[in-house]
Amino acid sequence: MSYITFFDPFKEGLCTCGKKYTINPYTGCNHRCRYCYITSYIKNGFKLRLKNNYLKVIKREIDKISNSYPINISSSSDPYPGIEDRLFLTRKTLLYLKNKNFRISVITKSPLVVRDIDILKNMDVFVSFTITHFEDQKAKIIEPYAPPVSERIKAANLLSKEGIRIVIRIDPIIPGFNDKKEVIEGILSRVNNLYMVVFSTYKAKPDNLKRMKEVLPFIEKLPWENKKIRGYRYLKRELREEILEMAYKVGINFTQRIGLCREGIEKFKTTKSCDPVF
Repeated sequence: MSYITFFDPFKEGLCTCGKKYTINPYTGCNHRCRYCYITSYIKNGFKLRLKNNYLKVIKREIDKISNSYPINISSSSDPYPGIEDRLFLTRKTLLYLKNKNFRISVITKSPLVVRDIDILKNMDVFVSFTITHFEDQKAKIIEPYAPPVSERIKAANLLSKEGIRIVIRIDPIIPGFNDKKEVIEGILSRVNNLYMVVFSTYKAKPDNLKRMKEVLPFIEKLPWENKKIRGYRYLKRELREEILEMAYKVGINFTQRIGLCREGIEKFKTTKSCDPVF
């Protein structure tokens, strides 16, 4: 049983991440975002559950590894679900990591992360918030059980005020839903001292596409590539380039660090990877 693994770099899926560890303090995610990919490879992915002897195992594993590679928290769950407020699994994980000076990337949709400002501001850490719209009701269409985006933006600004580097992931960008300049600008203009922004277009798998069609029935009729990449259906490259060029032109007004996630399009990015630890 091991709770620290190397992140699968998706080499065939256009991923630009370098070698890094990943830690998921929880299994599954109860945000139940309609576009989420975890249900394609985690059984009952929308059912949050605990890992056996997590704190005991994770402490032992952290003690054994060197800090030569960065660590991502989390790649297939949110590290701050509601129960974290009383279980402190992520908080204790951060404390273990802090003692060994790891470079950390935290990805969340939860304002609960502000509870750990006292730890985070003394670490080599980046906190990424996934935000798909600046209007709560709009975001709720595709993220029915995630915390309101207004709360995420407020949390990002609280962390930024403490000197913690903030990344905004506008992921996924969906044609006909949030692919307009006004939406991208509306999100980024609400975040202070933005360190980096990451853009990624919607990539479909059968399970998430089925959920998305329930609320955005037009989505199946979008122009899709015939060939899948690592099991994902990509939008036509011409459409992705058009969307990402627009996003880049907006994003560069807020930060010089622009990342793209699994796009294979170099001209609209200024960073090596979509993960700020690289």
